[in-house]
Amino acid sequence: MLRRRIDRLNDQVRALKLKLVIALFDHAPRPRGKIQRILFLRHDGKIGDSIVTSFLGHELRRNYPEIESAVLISQNNLWTQPYFSGYSKTFVVKKGIWPSIRSALEIRKWKPDVVVNLAYDLKPKTAFFLCALDSQVISLSRQRLKAEVAEPRIDRSRVHFADQVVHCLELLDLTKPVETTYRIQLPDADMAQAQAFLDEQGMDRFVCLNLKASAALKGLSLQAAARVVATIKTVLPEHQICFLGTREERSELNDAFGLDSKVKIAAGLSFAVQMAIVKKSDLIVTPDTSWVHVASAFATPSVIIYRQEDSAAMEFPSLVWAGRGANKRSLFAVGRADYKDEVDASTFSETELQQAINALFSK
Repeated sequence: MLRRRIDRLNDQVRALKLKLVIALFDHAPRPRGKIQRILFLRHDGKIGDSIVTSFLGHELRRNYPEIESAVLISQNNLWTQPYFSGYSKTFVVKKGIWPSIRSALEIRKWKPDVVVNLAYDLKPKTAFFLCALDSQVISLSRQRLKAEVAEPRIDRSRVHFADQVVHCLELLDLTKPVETTYRIQLPDADMAQAQAFLDEQGMDRFVCLNLKASAALKGLSLQAAARVVATIKTVLPEHQICFLGTREERSELNDAFGLDSKVKIAAGLSFAVQMAIVKKSDLIVTPDTSWVHVASAFATPSVIIYRQEDSAAMEFPSLVWAGRGANKRSLFAVGRADYKDEVDASTFSETELQQAINALFSK
């Protein structure tokens, strides 16, 4: 009871803060004129948002070489930086995506003419930051932000994120055709490093697997991962299993699977190298849409184990679109857990996972 009351009070405080922000936003100066610099703020936490942001830099450079574009990312997602090679500049904030005073001053010094807020939920701190920039603002936030330029609302179950971003560009009169396929350009050095890893581990045919969806979501527990490994061994006995992930996950993966000759661990390698490994794999099994987007770009089949209450599940109808038909073989195994809980040993069906893998490899 007390917890509910505190939650309600917190909601009221957040609502008041947002009202104050909107009031400030109505009076924020918005200079007009030729657009020379655009800054994109993206949501922190999900790798998938990095992927859908990646095409913007390349497209703006191709269509509007006179415009400089920048993207703001969090240091804990710095390993995704290969996505942002098309941007003129990358701003990195130390903790969370919401800028500190120091990073705000650095960005203000860069003087963006337009800020496109790609975060799904507008935080008061972010809105204060946007007001301080004296820039024209377009927001993809769910909350309605009163700005001179009408901002679209997100309906992730019906409209793909990329369409919303393209609409933002159209609002800025940047109407040249934008190609929104996910073109992941992997450097030759990263491809060579991935091949060297595969040769060293003696990997020919293999399946990729990862534990965590993002910093915000816990993803697969080690117990659930062990069941996935066992299922893959049963269905694809000739394949090895390669774990992806961060440097921090490497030690626990070694402890859990280090003695298994069928399991190899690529966790800790650079993100670009891990993407190259996915490109060379026969299948990826993952608890989130992020790696499915990567797989889709490479036409690699994928199976996703997700939570029924996970809002990311709403993205699934758009995943075929994400690859522009390149990967129509993605199937999804259903799990049951709360949004921020691990998928533990009891929350997904091994039978469904077997059926999904069999369906992929029977084609």
